[in-house]
Amino acid sequence: MDWLSDANDPEIIRLAERYASWRFPGERGFGRRFPEDRGLFDSVLHGIGAAWTPGGARPLALIDYRALDTRELRDHEVNSVPPDTPSEFARSLLPATALPGRLLDRISGILPIEASVILPSGPPRSLSAASRMWPRFGNKKIRDRRRIRCRTKRVRGTPGFSVRRVDETGQAVNGFLTARHVAPCGTGCVIELQVKAFSWNPTGIVRVPPDDCGETCNYCYRGYDVAIVDSDQSLGYSDHSGSVDLPASLSSPLQVRMLGAISGVSNGMITGALMAYGDNPTWFNSWLLVPSGIGVNGDSGAPVVLERSGQALGLMVGGHSMPDSETVAAFYVQDLQCIERDVLNPQGTEIQHR
Repeated sequence: MDWLSDANDPEIIRLAERYASWRFPGERGFGRRFPEDRGLFDSVLHGIGAAWTPGGARPLALIDYRALDTRELRDHEVNSVPPDTPSEFARSLLPATALPGRLLDRISGILPIEASVILPSGPPRSLSAASRMWPRFGNKKIRDRRRIRCRTKRVRGTPGFSVRRVDETGQAVNGFLTARHVAPCGTGCVIELQVKAFSWNPTGIVRVPPDDCGETCNYCYRGYDVAIVDSDQSLGYSDHSGSVDLPASLSSPLQVRMLGAISGVSNGMITGALMAYGDNPTWFNSWLLVPSGIGVNGDSGAPVVLERSGQALGLMVGGHSMPDSETVAAFYVQDLQCIERDVLNPQGTEIQHR
């Protein structure tokens, strides 16, 4: 990963390898994860990565807005308005040097203070929906938007990209991806498709491999919030030209499309990257997406593609809110190429595309 800049490179690489356990494969995208990367984040520090700014990519830390006392900040204020454009996102960033000493101590061993920026945020959370939160539309929109849920837990989300794997007997099995937290029952979880306002039909079975500890984790597999659903119905998205390989150090924001079960087709901009974020579980290798209105609860698992090229970028998995608001200020899109490398390929599963 080459989001690091100038003289900070050697220092950041050493610190990242020590604290977040990344590998840096030259100019290519996100680094791989080592198993000893847990315990970095807490109620104050929610994540680390890189943010686009008009002056270039800068190291980024997500700091909980509740830990920021405006009386302690040095000539800066916390912006409580969710950003709707890349320029508003850049204006919402604070220089790390503006933080009081108690917070500088929290990140000084992880990121270079002089070069870094801070994004005030709430705790990372998923975008799955409970039944009481599910908006009601006409039957045509229900069919078009392909809403899915776990039959047992009633957690609801969105089908992601189409996949195909070869089973133990050598037979090809079709299916789709979704966010792992949409299928909290793990392997064998029955996924249902909404066909009418109050009617659901079984559409697939979840295959969730065990985590590194040898146990099934309901929300995370090797740092990825992804589940594979075997299904003979064509619910996944395949109208793309394959996954895209991007550096996390964006030279400019990227325009993307998100295809959610609730939001439908929504346009947004990628303004940064998170290498690691969240506490119990910790997620890895995600893109920061604005504006605030691009997604809602129920869009978890939705595919996100680049607007111009149509290449697949990743899966919508979550976001964070701003002070005194339930509105999601920025969304997290887990990188599809990393999902392929670290989850799908070891499982003998391939992304299907045109």
